[in-house]
Amino acid sequence: MLGIRKNIRISVNFLQRRTITVKQKLGKNRPLPGWDPNSEYFRPGPTMLNRLQEHLHDTILPDVLAASYRHDIDTALSTDEHTQKDRLPRWIGDNPYYKNRPPQKMRGNKPLLPVKESVNPKNLPSISKVVVSTMHKEALVDKTQLLSTMMAFRSITGLQPEIVYARKDVSPWKLRSGVPVGVKVTLTGESMYTFLSILSELVLPQLHDFKGLSPTSGDQTGNISFGLPSEVMPLFPQIEAVYEMYPHSLPGFNVNITTNSKDTRLARFFVSSLIPFTDGNKEGYVG
Repeated sequence: MLGIRKNIRISVNFLQRRTITVKQKLGKNRPLPGWDPNSEYFRPGPTMLNRLQEHLHDTILPDVLAASYRHDIDTALSTDEHTQKDRLPRWIGDNPYYKNRPPQKMRGNKPLLPVKESVNPKNLPSISKVVVSTMHKEALVDKTQLLSTMMAFRSITGLQPEIVYARKDVSPWKLRSGVPVGVKVTLTGESMYTFLSILSELVLPQLHDFKGLSPTSGDQTGNISFGLPSEVMPLFPQIEAVYEMYPHSLPGFNVNITTNSKDTRLARFFVSSLIPFTDGNKEGYVG
C-alpha cells in the first residue's frame, strides 16, 4: 500500500508541475525558432494545392511519359551504362602501366556533359528551381536606382531579393569589383509555381510581339533560360496598379528554369507546356 501511495503522489506532483515553454528554454533575448507559432517567421502550410503543380502532375507528366517512353528499357539502361563507361579516351598500347592509369582528359579541358537517361516513371522531368535575375546599368552610377528594382522583384516573387556584386574590374564598362550591379531571387516550391503561373497566364499573353521562346534556348544540362524586356515588368498584377509610385524605371530580367532532366530536348518539351516555343522559321525571344 505504501508503494502504491508513493507512486500516486509522484504522478500527481508530475501533473501539477508547470509546463516549460520554448521561450523559457531559449532565454529572454533569443529569437523563437521558425516552427514555433509565436515566431514572426512562422508560416503555416501548405494551406492549399497549387493549381499549376497539380496540372503538371496530373496532365502534363502522363503525356510526357507516353510521348518519350521507350519499351526497350533494359537495353536503354545498358546502353547508357556502356556510354558512361567509355566516354573518356583510354590509353592504347602494350605498356603494362596503361592498365591502371586513369583515362585521359578531354581535349580543350572541356567538362563532360551528363549522360542522357531513358524516361521512365521513376525519373520524369520536373522543375527544381527558377532563378530570376537582372543587371541594372544605371546602378553603376547611382546605387539608389537599385532600390526600385529590389522592391519590384520582391513584389513579383514574394521573396527578399539578393544583391549581386561585381567580381572583376572592367574599365570600358566603368565596372569595379564589389559594386552592386543587380539583384536575383531563387524560387522553389509554391512560390516558384505561383510566379510561373502568373508569368505564363497573365503577363506573356499581354505582349503583342511575343511569339514564343527561341527553339535553341537552353544549355546541354536541361536548363532553359530566356530574357524579357523592360516592358514586361509593369504587366505584373502586383506592379500594374502602383507602377507610377516607383521612383525609377524598372529594367528587364532573365529567367532561368532548372529541371532535373539531363536532356535539353526533353526539358524544352516539358517547359513548352507552360511557355510556348517558336519553330525554326520564326523569331522568338533569345534564351
